[in-house]
Amino acid sequence: MAAEPYSLGVAAYAALFPRPEAELAALCAALGPGAGRRLVDLGAGLGVSALGLAASGWQVLAVEPDPEMAAGLGTRLALTPDLQDRVALLPSSTGLRAGQADAVLCQSVLHLLSADAQHALLTEAARLLRPGGTLWIEAPFLSPTRQAIAWERVGRCTLGTCRVEHHRAMQIDLKPDPETGTEAWTTDWRFELWQDARLLHEISRRYRWAPLSFQGLARATRAAGLHGLAVWADWAGRTPFDPAQASYGFARCHRPHPDPESPVP
Repeated sequence: MAAEPYSLGVAAYAALFPRPEAELAALCAALGPGAGRRLVDLGAGLGVSALGLAASGWQVLAVEPDPEMAAGLGTRLALTPDLQDRVALLPSSTGLRAGQADAVLCQSVLHLLSADAQHALLTEAARLLRPGGTLWIEAPFLSPTRQAIAWERVGRCTLGTCRVEHHRAMQIDLKPDPETGTEAWTTDWRFELWQDARLLHEISRRYRWAPLSFQGLARATRAAGLHGLAVWADWAGRTPFDPAQASYGFARCHRPHPDPESPVP
């Protein structure tokens, strides 16, 4: 299951609909106060979480390879000059030195990737973390609470003399994910630009994804050299995460300290 670029015209519209404050607050609470500590946001997107974490004191290295998404993040950063010394926008993490991050955030990315791409991302996260540093993963997990969603309008805002509407639909795919055999879903996003009753522009994207299982993620993080996986809380901050109550959760694991009896590389 290959990951698709998110933008292709969607980023400009998506920037008009910020992440709910409650979700951002749950993320900030999960990570704790920044106090100048360094966080690498792998797949920062439009920077909603990166800027929110910077505002709470983190030094953020926001890695976003998609040019349009990065441009959207850059525009937002330019509009918040008080955060510009706390956020560095990067197209890739390959130039970052190993062991420099107190935390790594991988948000709404893993469920879109193939098994090989998941391993590559988790291995890169492990490389960037200092010993004892924590990887935080936000993703959809297997949950009985997840239900198909018919087309619905989830956002509306004014843009000059026009209005922009954000619509969403989600349904289970009848074909399981070919790599994992688990259930697969499709999510459709549609953005519409209207002037009075006239539709001026429309753009839509579809994503196919597979919710994560705790067992599968535990194996994947161990294979990347990360330890102690725990599915910690949901967007509402409920701890521990219970898939019977929520379908999205925060998971965390850490890069272990080296064995004191082993030679340090």
